Order: sequence, then structure tokens, then C-alpha cells
Amino acid sequence: MRLLLLISLLIPSCAYAQTAEPAAPSTRTCSIVRTAATAGETALAKEDYDAALAFYKTATANPSSSFDDRLGLVRAYIGKNNTIDAAKEAASMLAENPHSAIAEVASGEAAYRSADFDAVHRHAQAAINDDPCEARGHVLLADFYSLFAYFATEARQRATAHMLRPNDEVILRDWISTLPRSQRTVELAKYLKARRPHECHITSKAAAVTIPIIPVNVDPQFGPHGLGLEVVFNGKKRHLELDTGASGILLSPSAARALKLPEEYHLHTSGVGDKGEVESYLTHVASIRIGDVEISDCMVEVLRKDRIDTDGLIGLDVFDKWAATLDFPHQKLSLVPLPPRPGDPAKLVANTTGAAGQQQDDDDDDQVPHDAIVPAEMHDWTHTVRIGHAILLPALLNDKVRGFMLVDTGAGQMILSTPFAKSAGRIHEDPYVHFSGISGEVKKTMSIDNVQLQFGNLRMPPSSYFAFDITSVSHDFGTEISGFVGIPTLARLTISIDYRDNLASFKYDPKNDPARR
Repeated sequence: MRLLLLISLLIPSCAYAQTAEPAAPSTRTCSIVRTAATAGETALAKEDYDAALAFYKTATANPSSSFDDRLGLVRAYIGKNNTIDAAKEAASMLAENPHSAIAEVASGEAAYRSADFDAVHRHAQAAINDDPCEARGHVLLADFYSLFAYFATEARQRATAHMLRPNDEVILRDWISTLPRSQRTVELAKYLKARRPHECHITSKAAAVTIPIIPVNVDPQFGPHGLGLEVVFNGKKRHLELDTGASGILLSPSAARALKLPEEYHLHTSGVGDKGEVESYLTHVASIRIGDVEISDCMVEVLRKDRIDTDGLIGLDVFDKWAATLDFPHQKLSLVPLPPRPGDPAKLVANTTGAAGQQQDDDDDDQVPHDAIVPAEMHDWTHTVRIGHAILLPALLNDKVRGFMLVDTGAGQMILSTPFAKSAGRIHEDPYVHFSGISGEVKKTMSIDNVQLQFGNLRMPPSSYFAFDITSVSHDFGTEISGFVGIPTLARLTISIDYRDNLASFKYDPKNDPARR
């Protein structure tokens, strides 16, 4: 079957959130790829990377192997967190055929895993220039746009990719997530034969809300280990740690038992620690109240084993339909309506299970994605990279080593990844310091001394930092995470986040700095 596609691309003039005039539309007759998935593609879709690696190593050992097989090998390497071999294989493909769209896709996907987003954009453009009919080039471009809240442009690219490769399971899943709700429900039912569990609705009338921030996990000797919110589930109060590194609401098993919340959907989740994924499940909550914010008909996640020291965690993305300000010095969370889009009033729909936040139109059955804007009142805010709930800030170590650090109020320290720390100087083991997270205890903690760190628009004085292996976190986000900006630093700031447009503001006032009192 043949299809005449009118492919029109909107390419930013630079990699970070600036749009250019649309390119002139071009037409090209494209073949729709309807071939059945290979065993390797099926393994990749299931995230069975051992099976995928075995399949593609065998396939690429054959002298007649295709670039599709080699792309599969790159993806398997990425899935196994072998970023070095993934980059080598992709570079080899591009060297053999500099005009291969598939080689550009392989190079772009390797760059994405390494958090080189400029290269992602460059390879995506090159792939589509080489072959506008290569669906995976459009996927790569969609992945890039999603980082910077260009959701409408992302949706168009995913629609084109799905049209070109309708049987590709990964492309299908990502395409479904961009659809208006009425269409998404139909397509998701076809794929999963189950309802989408994470949609719930804000029923409170308040537009602007102020919620007290409270100490949680209080040690009698050392004081609170975290800051959080009082959350009322079906009329029962619980204290949840406010964790920008988490998404939605995650409850401890003891809290879920006390609330009598039954299991409905089995899941796996992961975080900091060396014991791998842990089991969890989703459960239904009829009513949730956080200050004056009232939410109904929600699903929240519950850990099967106690891995946290509080009743649970609450991600700031629960409030992603507002501009949210964490004023730690004055111990309050302020929520104000986002500046409206021209002619586009919004209805508030809360996110309690970690779904990637996007805007909701007033009609529930007409949800459509939008591209980011920069409201006039936010003109001086910082553009961020966002993957799902995770806010990533560009970081600079010793004025030369670049990376992206996760804004994480749940992290008890400023933490660097081991490779990021190593690239700035000599590191040494710190056997008397131990960290733990949802995925258990960290096996080896390292330290680096007297380095200068800058993240976003904030420059830290020379200091020592802990470092450890956070490969599992990078794996989960699909890109290299260079560390966590933790609560000791964030608690000294007033932080405002606009999840809709990927904008953030970090303000420091020495007069309100609790560390200087």
C-alpha cells in the first residue's frame, strides 16, 4: 500500500525552546511499513533487553545484516545502560553511510541517552532530511520536542510516525498518549482492554491556594529529615513528604493498610538504591484533600514493602495545572492559576500517579496537546528540560563539565553521579557515609572535594559533594542524569514551576535564608 503524505515540519531555530517560522510543506510518496515485529523488536517493546541484545548480536554477526538490525543493537545497548557501545555502534553506522536516516536515528537515540539534546535535535533533523518517510526520525524529533513542552508539535510528529509504521508497538503506545481524550479512550481500550487509571478531577472551587509546608519524619535529636504536606484520604489525615523527584502520590504499605485501600493494578517502581525495582500497585481513592485543593476519583501508587520513612511521597506535579511556588523559607506552597492561553480557558485535572502532565481543555472529551508559551509575567523564568515529572536543570562543574541535574526535594543531600564527579577531578570512597532510597541502600558512596557547581542560574561556592552510581535513575528516564539538587540547597530558595510550559524560577534572598539565621 502507498500513501501520499504532506509532511510539514516546525523546527526550532535552536535546541532550547525557540521556534522558527514553519518550513515550506513538501510532499513525498511513502510506503507504509506493516511488517510483523521481529523477536528483537518484541523484546525491546517488553523491555526485555537481555533477549533483545542476544537477538541483535546474532543478527548483526551476519554479513548481510541490515541497518534496522544495527539500530536494534544500539537500542539494546541503551536498554542495558551500555552507552559507550551504543554510541560506538551508532557512529560506525553513520561513518559507513552518512546519508542514512536510520544511522541518524541510532546516533540521535544514543545522544538522548547521554543527555546531549543539541545532538538529538541535529540528528532528528538530518534523519528527516535524508528520508521523510522514516517513521523513527519523526519519533526522535517528537522525543526532542516533548522535552521542552512543545506538545502539539510532538503530537503531530507521533501521528506521522504511527501513520508510517502502524504496527510498531512502541510508536503506537506513544501516539495514543497524545490523542484527545475521547479518541485516546477508544485506542487505549483496543490496546490494553482496560481503563486509563490515572485521571482524576479537581473538584474544589478555589483558584489560588496556599498550603502549609510541614516537617515530616522528625528525629527527636536531629529534627525533621524532610518537608511535606498534610493530605486527607477519604477523611483520614496522613503526612506525605514533598518530593519533586517523585511523581503523583506514592503511599507506604502501612499507610495504605490503615486507609483500607485495596490493590487494583500491579506495577514495578524504582529509585535510588542498588537493589533494583520494587513491587507496587495502584489503588482507588474516592476523595483526596490537600489544604483547599479537593480531588476526586483518583488512583495512587502503593509500595508493597516499607522503603520510606513517612506515610508516603507527593510529587509537585500533582499540582501541574497551577503555577506552583515552593516558598521553603516561609514554609508554604502557593498555587495560582496559570496565565491563560489566548481564548483557551482550562479545566483542572490532577495527576496523582505520575502520568506526564499536559494541559486539559475545558471539555474533557476534547483534550489536545499544546506547544509551550512564555507568558509575559514569566519572561525572566528559566527554560527547563522535563521528562514526565522530572525537572532537569543544566549543570556546570568546575566551569567545564556539563550535565543535567534533577530538582529533587526528596534528596537529603546534593548528590552527583559518579561519572559526573569523576570528570571534574579525583574522587575517593567515603566508607562511613551511607545513602538509601526506594530501591534499597547504595553500595558505595564516593566524595569529591573543592569543586564549583552551577545549576540553572545559581552558582554555588566551592564545596565537597557526595557521589554514587545512579545508573538506574538514568535508565528510568532514558537519559543521563548527572545528579540531584537536594533539599539542603532547595530549602534556602523560593522555587516556582510551570509544568505546562517547562518554566521555572529559583530565587535566593539572604535575608530569608534559614541557614544564615
